[in-house]
Formats: sequence, C-alpha cells, structure tokens
Amino acid sequence: MVREPSDLRLVLTIKKNQRVIFRDTVADGLAYTEYSEPQTQRLYPIWVPTGPSEGELLVAYNNRPSKDRARRFHIRGNTIIGVDTLLTFDGPARDLDHDGRPEYGGRADYGEGASDSRGRALNFYNPVLYYELGPTGLALDSALTRHQAVAEYGAFHGYKYSERFSFPAKRP
Repeated sequence: MVREPSDLRLVLTIKKNQRVIFRDTVADGLAYTEYSEPQTQRLYPIWVPTGPSEGELLVAYNNRPSKDRARRFHIRGNTIIGVDTLLTFDGPARDLDHDGRPEYGGRADYGEGASDSRGRALNFYNPVLYYELGPTGLALDSALTRHQAVAEYGAFHGYKYSERFSFPAKRP
C-alpha cells in the first residue's frame, strides 16, 4: 500500500528496438522526472552516437538541494557496458571554439554569493565545464574550459567550484 508519494518506487527503463535493455528501480531515490532547472526537461534525454549500434544516453535526475546531474549510460548493441555521472548542461551543443565539433557546457554546482567589507556583492569561482561531441562520445574539452575560465575570472583555478577565489559580481 502506498501512503505517501515518496513511497512510490520510481523506475527508469531504457529500451532499444522495443526491447528492455536496462531497468532501474531507483532504490537510491533518484527522481528522473522532476528537475530543479526548467532547461533540464527541455534538453534531456540526450543521445550521443559513437558508432553503429552504440552510443551514450544521458538521462537527467533531480539532485536537490544541489544542481541536477545526468547519468551517462554507455550502450553497445543491446547492453549497458558502463554508467557514470556528469553535470547537467545548460543548453544545446554549439561549436563554441570553431573547431567543427559542438560542445555542451554547464556548471557542476550552484554558485554562492557573498559581500566584501564594503558591502559589495562577490561571486566565487565556479567555472563552466565544456564537453565536446566527438566520434567516441562526450569528452571534457579542457582547452575550452581553461580559456573560458580565464576570460571570465582572469585566471584558471581548476575545474571545481571554490570559495578560495572571489570576484566582484557582475551587474545584471
């Protein structure tokens, strides 16, 4: 008997050619249908082909109170050969560095704000990470990530959010 909506066991099912190749009862409570960000629902799921009858399927899930995440299922034939987790992207892929391969971009975490001793708004270091679409799937584009971090923050301070580095907040 179901007493609360949270008592329902959510199921993620991946089908290929009308055949179930993966079913997850989501025992760890992942919500694949209720997202924190509206753009997540518009963008996901994402299919990245990597060859004949294989590719990467990205399925977003709610990661409250943190930013949504995406499970990446590596599929070959009718088999899931690997699963990992990525950040969620902020929009469709675009060729941002003009190399002929489109990139997705997104921040791994929500940014925090603070104020300095004069009451001016500050933001902490929170780089956009870029993933390039290539023939073998999505791969971190470290050159673009570094370049964009330097353009936004004046220096590259790594791939993770950090409160060690603060910057004046840009006005809207």
